[in-house]
Amino acid sequence: MQQRNIAYDYLRTLAIVLVAILHSWSLLQMDVPEYGVMCYLYRAIVDAGVPLFVLISGALVLSSPIISISDFFKRRLTRVLVPFLIWGTMIYAVAIFRKQYADIHGIRDAVVNWIPYLVYNKINVSHWFVHMIVALYVLTPVLQRVLHAKEGKRMCEYMLVVILGCLILRWFLPQIFIISYCSTLLGYIGLYLAGYYIANYGATFSKVSWCYGIVAIILYIVNVLTKCPNSLLTNLTAVALFGMVVSMQLRRPLPSCKIVVGVSRYSYMIYLIHILIICAIYQFAHIEEPKGWMPLVVGVGVITLCSLGCRLLDLVPGRWKTYLGISK
Repeated sequence: MQQRNIAYDYLRTLAIVLVAILHSWSLLQMDVPEYGVMCYLYRAIVDAGVPLFVLISGALVLSSPIISISDFFKRRLTRVLVPFLIWGTMIYAVAIFRKQYADIHGIRDAVVNWIPYLVYNKINVSHWFVHMIVALYVLTPVLQRVLHAKEGKRMCEYMLVVILGCLILRWFLPQIFIISYCSTLLGYIGLYLAGYYIANYGATFSKVSWCYGIVAIILYIVNVLTKCPNSLLTNLTAVALFGMVVSMQLRRPLPSCKIVVGVSRYSYMIYLIHILIICAIYQFAHIEEPKGWMPLVVGVGVITLCSLGCRLLDLVPGRWKTYLGISK
């Protein structure tokens, strides 16, 4: 039996921590130039959280054996959509009870608007990630068949070069008509493919991990110095971080690593609920003059609270936990 590569657990834990810090930071309204270098230091790294999740998905999902399309969607979309529907509905009900929607005045309005609110991401803005990952999953059966073919490596390299070229052109020459149609999804497709490529071809020897690390540091510094953090640089920073950790070829965890593995397993459920806890903390704390260290403390604290709650649920036997977003 193949040993678990806990590199992905470390990456997933890092990703969810960065996402929590990002939302803790933005909800304090500190993501503005008035906060100077603190704003740039945060933005250049916390925005890498979601790209890391996409890289991990690409490495694991695209590398998995090809199965029938129906089985693929049954397995993958069920794991993503069912927890999304459950938590989205619960958050929707709480919001209605607190009368947060001006266009909902009764049970009938609530029922009629339930699905549209989920589809148009009006319940919890942070749930946009679910919509994006579903779009990538829709493309996955096609991508898998291309990547697992005889010329799969060369096709992957070709697609990555084309996507990177388009993103660079969009950065420097956004006025070009055809480039203006390159949606944000194109960048996530590139990350999805990059995760697969690095996991299979770009992290063979552990000696290259320090090279990835140096590249990540350089990209981060450049992104901070630009004073206008760029999504392309942030994505490339995430790619370098991903390559550094994956190339370490971590396998059997030490006892101290159990926490990392646990947070990794709970990361999807944490993603779906963490912003509510952050909002609740700020609502009761009444912070008037936020400090630069607050998002870091709140983000890590929320991850800790959510992980403990998930751990308690995990102690209860039954497969129903997977429907809440707790993976095996």
